[in-house]
Amino acid sequence: MHSKKRMLFGRLILAVAIVAVFLISAEGILAADTTIFDNQVLAGSKYTTSTGDAFSIASAPPLDKIAIDLPGESFIVENNSCSNGKKFRGCYNGAKFKGYNYTLPDRVVYEFSVKLTLFAPDIKIAKLIEKPSVDVGEGTTVYVNISNAGTATGTVYYSEKIPLELKIVELPDQLCQLSHSNTLSMIADLDSGQLKRCNYKVVPASPGTYSLVSTAEFDSVKRESVEGSSSLTVKTLPVAINSTYPQEMPLGKKFSISLLLSSSDEVESLVFNAFIPKGIKVISVGKIALTKVDKSGLRILYGDAFTKLNGSTEIKINAEATNAGVFFIESNATWLYNDLKQKMAAYFPVNVTLAGPYIRLVKFDNQTMAASIDVVNPSHLPIYNTTVISTAFSGSNGQALHADSISSLSHASFGLALGSASTGNYTGTIFYYTQYGQALTAESSLPLNSSSKPGHRMVEEQKAPESGTPAMQPKAEQPQQPVKDEKDEGKTSKGGFLQRLLKPKPNTQSQFRAAVIVVAIIVFFIVIFSVIKGRKELALQQEGENIMREKIGPGSGL
Repeated sequence: MHSKKRMLFGRLILAVAIVAVFLISAEGILAADTTIFDNQVLAGSKYTTSTGDAFSIASAPPLDKIAIDLPGESFIVENNSCSNGKKFRGCYNGAKFKGYNYTLPDRVVYEFSVKLTLFAPDIKIAKLIEKPSVDVGEGTTVYVNISNAGTATGTVYYSEKIPLELKIVELPDQLCQLSHSNTLSMIADLDSGQLKRCNYKVVPASPGTYSLVSTAEFDSVKRESVEGSSSLTVKTLPVAINSTYPQEMPLGKKFSISLLLSSSDEVESLVFNAFIPKGIKVISVGKIALTKVDKSGLRILYGDAFTKLNGSTEIKINAEATNAGVFFIESNATWLYNDLKQKMAAYFPVNVTLAGPYIRLVKFDNQTMAASIDVVNPSHLPIYNTTVISTAFSGSNGQALHADSISSLSHASFGLALGSASTGNYTGTIFYYTQYGQALTAESSLPLNSSSKPGHRMVEEQKAPESGTPAMQPKAEQPQQPVKDEKDEGKTSKGGFLQRLLKPKPNTQSQFRAAVIVVAIIVFFIVIFSVIKGRKELALQQEGENIMREKIGPGSGL
């Protein structure tokens, strides 16, 4: 026992030493410049930095100094040294003979080694976790240093989103603010060489490996973004909660739920809770657990301050699905392990299904705007107090669209009075109740697009499903083609072939286009034929005139 304590004490001393070294070393920050030009230049020539700033240099014998001319500032730099302007820093490191240029007053040309840097912030993030591997419920501190290693003051926009499984415990000297969604944030101005800390403590609620990523944005040459990351491992818990049950079932089904608590090592003071929502009716619970009625459902309790677990125990529940929808069985457990209090939570979804009713069109006459519909119940259970409400239609003769009950796999028929002659999908809402008293709704539509043109015949009645047979959703109606009268065959209307060819028929647009193309081709050939014929006649006339001139002789006036 004493050796274990000494080991823990040694680990604590080591962790403190590491943190101390991290904090001390973070204070000594060396400024680093942002280089924007580093090359050889000639006096009098123009050059451009990487930031797009144009500059030039001037020199005079004995070449121990140069003048650097930059946008908004100029300064002198001595050889083998550096000088600062307002925004820029220039360094001059020697010159060498390059040749002669006889167009210049001073014919000797020298090349100068010049380096230019921009005064800009350079933000760094360093992170350290006090204990990178912990148990569930065991806290650890995360140390975060945000520093400016640049040569100018910078505004830092810092943020870090902590995983929701880690509870944040704010420290007294914490500079960051805890906002929504478990996010830490800070906006601060950092001078050159300045450092700010955003330390925090986390307490994990479940095992796993978590990545802790910090982000800082700042303006330098352009908008920059830097990251710092560290990893936290939360050890696997000694206790596990598992379940066995049908995850999807129809409404009204009776089923069993088995909740299994297991432990890989001995734990003490085990307390387990399971919450069963009202959508699931609990019929009975195994004897080892207690039950407590809650306004939202039933709570199942197991264990107390004296309960130990080293193995497994099972809690059996018999239940019935009484509501349609998705419900969650919630469970949680707390215990002591090596004098450390731990806890965990587990959620198990239950999907209870029920096929909703829908509206089916049986008859529709667009001339009288009379329609007949069925409200079909495709479910395996009857539905009650069924009502259809819509702003597009209502019951004929002022009757309500209502049925006290519709048996399973059956339907109820109604006559409709449509609110307008417009076509489209006439949507209605179906309100109904299950045999367990649950109120539900369903949306359904009537496809009446086929009624857009007059003269459509009555839609043939669709056979409704008999009681006890599956109710199938009918396909949308298709437009009916006009019936062709045999007595009209062979008749020639006034206007002849072209009029009949150009006259479009209902639903024969492609034929009409083809006829127009044929007519265009015929007209084209007629025009060509006329042009050719006219040219031949003109040529014959000219030839006749020439013959007459030859016979009559000159001066005839022809």
